[in-house]
Amino acid sequence: GATQGCRVDRTVEYLSWRLAPGFGRDYEWLVVGDGARPDAVAVWGRDQATDRAVLAELVGSTPQAMSAALAGVIARASEERRSELVAITQHTAAVPLLRRAGFLSRGSLPLIVRKLTTRVIPGNVHRHGGWAVFGSDLDTY
Repeated sequence: GATQGCRVDRTVEYLSWRLAPGFGRDYEWLVVGDGARPDAVAVWGRDQATDRAVLAELVGSTPQAMSAALAGVIARASEERRSELVAITQHTAAVPLLRRAGFLSRGSLPLIVRKLTTRVIPGNVHRHGGWAVFGSDLDTY
C-alpha cells in the first residue's frame, strides 16, 4: 500500500472488524499459503438484494499469490451460481490481475475526500491517483 500512497491500513484488527458478519454480506475469506503467514488473502461477500458476489479485499505478497486467491473467489462465486462478481478498485496492483481474470471496467471510480487532520500525510489526499481504494473501503456498492 505504501508505494501507491493513501489507503486504509490493512491490519488484522481492521479487516476483522470491517469484514465481520454484522455488515450483512456473509463474507468468506480465502487464504493462499501458510495460515500463519499467508501469501495472499481474498475476501468476498454476497449482496443479498442483487444476488451479486462482491470482492471486498485482495491483498498479497506477490501478483501470483493474489491471482491464486482471486481464482478461488471466482470459483466459489461460480459454485454458488452468483449472477456476477463485482470488484471496485483503482489500485494499480489489483487492476491488471482483475483484467486478466476477465473483469471489465465500467467507468472511473468517483473519489471525493476531505482531510480531517492537521498531521502531514505522506500522500496528497486530494489527488485521485494518490489513493489505493478497494471494495471494503466503500460502504455504497
